[in-house]
Order: sequence, then structure tokens, then C-alpha cells
Amino acid sequence: MLIADGFDEAVIGVVSVSGQPDRICYDYQKCCEILMEQEGWSTEEAEEWMQYNVVCAYVGDGTPAYLYLMSLDEIEDLI
Repeated sequence: MLIADGFDEAVIGVVSVSGQPDRICYDYQKCCEILMEQEGWSTEEAEEWMQYNVVCAYVGDGTPAYLYLMSLDEIEDLI
């Protein structure tokens, strides 16, 4: 499992998916809050940076996972 530097406070557990190595799971919103506090960024700036530089970065087996907390209704709206 790989660790995302600077986001220790956002760790919420481990994700297991059949056929894939376990990976550390981070709370996406908490990661954004950490960036906002450390960098003085707005919500939009933190989310843009997270999407481009963190969430979309594949660094091999064990790449961390980022959880977006949503209700079932919110998820169904995405489907």
C-alpha cells in the first residue's frame, strides 16, 4: 500500500477490491481541507489540485483511493 504524503489526517481505512491489492483510503473532502489550510487555497483551488495532481495520478499497485462521502440519492443521481 502506498501513502499519500501530507494527508495522514485524512486516512479513513483500507479498501479491498477483488483481484486488486488493498489500498489506503482517504477522505477526499478532508484532503481538500488540509490543502486549503496549508496552502491558503479556496475550495475550488484545492479541489482542482486534488483532481489533477492526486486523484488522477496512478502510481502503480497500491495507489491510494479517495472516498467522496455521498448519500445513496446523490449516487443514484450520478448513475
